[in-house]
Amino acid sequence: MKKSIILFLVISLMITLIAVPQASAGRRFWPGLALGVGSAIVLSHLLNPPRVYTYYAPPVPVYAPPAQYYPAPPVARDRWIPGHWVENYGPYGAYSRYWVEGHWERY
Repeated sequence: MKKSIILFLVISLMITLIAVPQASAGRRFWPGLALGVGSAIVLSHLLNPPRVYTYYAPPVPVYAPPAQYYPAPPVARDRWIPGHWVENYGPYGAYSRYWVEGHWERY
């Protein structure tokens, strides 16, 4: 803490001494004074930043349903179904017939 105060005073003194040649002339006094005060304010905020207080909201519990685990499927057994005709009788006696290519099917 003491080091930061000493550093603040040294830097402020250096900036003020830079402004002294302007303040030596009677008409340049106020700009030099403003420069010194401004540098002191800026350095004070750089060395001692203002405290920011933040308040965090308490955590809200979120409902998550339990995980569902399904049993493993039984061993898949496939069989070859050769190509064949499929006949459909729709409403009002509509008839359709189409060819189904051969495929593997689980049973």
